Amino acid sequence: MFWDKEFETMPLEALKDFQLKQLQQTVAWVYERVPYYKNKLDDLGIKPQDIRVLADLARLPFSVKNDLRDNYPFGLCAVPMTEVVRIHASSGTTGKPITGPYTAEDLEQWSDCMARNLYAVGVRSNDILQNSYGMGLFTGGLGFHQGATKVGVAVIPTSSGQTERQITIMQDFGTTVLCCTPSYALTIAEKGYQMGVNFKNLRLRAGIFGAEPWTREMRKEIEERLDIKAYEAYGLTPEGTKGELVFTAIRRRAMPLLRYRTRDITMLKRGKCECGRTLIKMEKVYGRSDDMLIISGVNVFPSQIESLLLDQKGIEPQYVIIVRKKGYLDTLEVNVEARPEIYQAGAEKIKEVEQRIEAHMRGLIGIGIKIRLVSPGTIARSEGKAKRVIDERKL
Repeated sequence: MFWDKEFETMPLEALKDFQLKQLQQTVAWVYERVPYYKNKLDDLGIKPQDIRVLADLARLPFSVKNDLRDNYPFGLCAVPMTEVVRIHASSGTTGKPITGPYTAEDLEQWSDCMARNLYAVGVRSNDILQNSYGMGLFTGGLGFHQGATKVGVAVIPTSSGQTERQITIMQDFGTTVLCCTPSYALTIAEKGYQMGVNFKNLRLRAGIFGAEPWTREMRKEIEERLDIKAYEAYGLTPEGTKGELVFTAIRRRAMPLLRYRTRDITMLKRGKCECGRTLIKMEKVYGRSDDMLIISGVNVFPSQIESLLLDQKGIEPQYVIIVRKKGYLDTLEVNVEARPEIYQAGAEKIKEVEQRIEAHMRGLIGIGIKIRLVSPGTIARSEGKAKRVIDERKL
């Protein structure tokens, strides 16, 4: 059992008192130990003792991804390297990677957090959890492993890839819980269908997915194809309204962050859960502010396109969005796989489905988006985070 009733059902005022105390300690910690934050706070004329109420959080400077890259590798580390027991990092495909050093205390708190996450969605010690997140420098894989171990679950650390083997393991080991990216869950479902596997006959009952944006429509698709209940694990505004999620790490010691801008657009709201937990609730991520496309003066999020696509009949949940420039204007094209029966019906049927989806998109988004149905299996499958947008304007 991993259920911290005192903390997870803490009354709101007590929770705010706890957060204020931790915030005050964190600001003092980084001011004394991280020159970058000391300089930022000094420039704003703020001293740690100026943080007297939670509302003072708004006075603190924002942190963004480039700040982490500019201070690569350990410029934001608040402890000597002798106290660091693990280092994670991003892939660094668009520049210098983002590093994440952890003390032993940080790892313990992270493990507790992941354990509470898993326990809250019904994972118990009698489950068999297949962890199909990558196990390298990416934080997710080991985070789920640590949390599951705390709960007492039997963990199968398959990592990502070798999809046919993943399905064989599900069958042979009796996997009950799957952890991976949502796009890889679809890849597993598709490969299983090709192998003649009926997921209704497996013990698999739940999936915990994250590390990339996915819509409610994709959740429904995954649940139907794998015959499971799908849950979301978020790894990183004003309450009650849409806004960019910003968080401050108030318990990390190796690399606390002040007001880190995630670029994820979502909504936070209070309200006691029927399970008794009083922690804040978060809606699904609607999209990312840095992923937003402006086409003919209209703001378009890839998640909007996915929602509209997966609501349509005759297509598979495999697509790619292509952004091009035509003269002075930007244009969108969406390549999406047709279901076999649609593609085999010939050009006239394909054109009918393309035009139906284009009309649907125009009616709800307000701009023309070219839809091109492609043959089944054409679009590359993902074993991790799916690449859904190709911006040819930057090539």
